[in-house]
Amino acid sequence: CPSLPLTVWHGPGRRNKEIPKSGLILTTYALLGRDTRILGSLEYLVILVDEAQNVRNARTAVARALHQMHARSVFCLTGTPLENHLVDFWALMDLSVPGLLGTRQSFLRRFDSNPDRIALLRKLTSPFLLRRTKDRVIKELPRKTEIESFLPMERRQAIIYESVREEAVERLKEAGKEYLMRMLPYLMRLRRIACHPDTGNTDCDPLDSGKFGYLKELLMEIESGDSAALIFSQFTDVLDIAGKLLDSLGFPFFRIDGSTSRPQREKQVHLFQSGERSFFLISLKAGGTALTLHRADRVIHLDPWWNPAAQSQATDRAHRIGQTRNLFVYRLYSKDTVEERVLELQTKKKALFNSLFTEESSATSTISREELIRILQ
Repeated sequence: CPSLPLTVWHGPGRRNKEIPKSGLILTTYALLGRDTRILGSLEYLVILVDEAQNVRNARTAVARALHQMHARSVFCLTGTPLENHLVDFWALMDLSVPGLLGTRQSFLRRFDSNPDRIALLRKLTSPFLLRRTKDRVIKELPRKTEIESFLPMERRQAIIYESVREEAVERLKEAGKEYLMRMLPYLMRLRRIACHPDTGNTDCDPLDSGKFGYLKELLMEIESGDSAALIFSQFTDVLDIAGKLLDSLGFPFFRIDGSTSRPQREKQVHLFQSGERSFFLISLKAGGTALTLHRADRVIHLDPWWNPAAQSQATDRAHRIGQTRNLFVYRLYSKDTVEERVLELQTKKKALFNSLFTEESSATSTISREELIRILQ
């Protein structure tokens, strides 16, 4: 719509701008939260909420600001409408169709603990949903091949892992109703050890992990050809070790994590896309969305995330319009660890997603004590 006036609400001088009575206003979530009084004083025909999974927590300032906006229609755009729990979906629906699913508390009582009602939820919301899968709208994308590798841990790594696992099992037996909160620190420690036994230690040897021994071979193969790779982890200290491994091999790389400034982020993306350096280390949360990196034809996930949709979003930084080569996606797991259990949970979450947005059977997203015991086995 080139004829519509565009106001970019951004920068230190934004409050001196005069906003036209008609046209488009483009801003960020952060500024919407800060400038709610100004932006909320306007009447809107349509509000488009891009990457709407970022406002799934209805208690945040940005979500509250969106609820205060006056608009005839609100459209939430996202590739991950359900990240961790069914209530994430309620938050987005409550923005788009306020009141349809009742209050958060009534929704939880009615649906979150009752998987048999997922079909009813799908029936209630389907008139307000438009789901466009990539294979339906982008026919020309090259093939994507996913490779799962289950790797044995190094001996010392396995000993450390087993020690922490046994301690976690004992603490779980003693835990009361707050068992999940008590176990989360142990789960996090086990997941880090499954990546490397010395995360957080800058003097560690990357090859003290079975997973990183495999990664070394993979990196050497990629460097020897005409390929480029995105390497994802949710843990910045795991990225530190990956960076140390790349340095030891003499392979230069870029890196994006939560500490990377926007200008530096944009510069690195431009240089990578232009052919400078073949490896890009990326924190899953900081760089899993809103990036186009289709120069890469290899994607490596160093650890599994609870939510498979988040990992798929990260993979799609390379599998998008502009990609001309077949894409190979490597998912690395440490054998006989919590990572294999996370994979089972991913399958369960995917079943929940499919039950809500397709006609497939339903599932629930809660983790019971018995499931937690199974994760720790």
